[in-house]
Amino acid sequence: MTELTIDKDVPIPTSGTAGYLAPHLEIGDSVLIEDSSRATANNRANYLVGCAKMHGFKTLKKEIGPKSFRVWRTG
Repeated sequence: MTELTIDKDVPIPTSGTAGYLAPHLEIGDSVLIEDSSRATANNRANYLVGCAKMHGFKTLKKEIGPKSFRVWRTG
């Protein structure tokens, strides 16, 4: 069994997650989300939509390819 350890001063990553972009979106802006699988790209797009909604923004999400989605801020 592997022992668990507590790590201190490890920075929280912001790259790779679309959610940090939400507060910076202006109406009409969009984000292209691509990944190696459709499911992962869809999950990342849904996460961005949820974060935008928490900021009071309206969004539109469309699948634009087999493994890519685009999310627009509409309001």
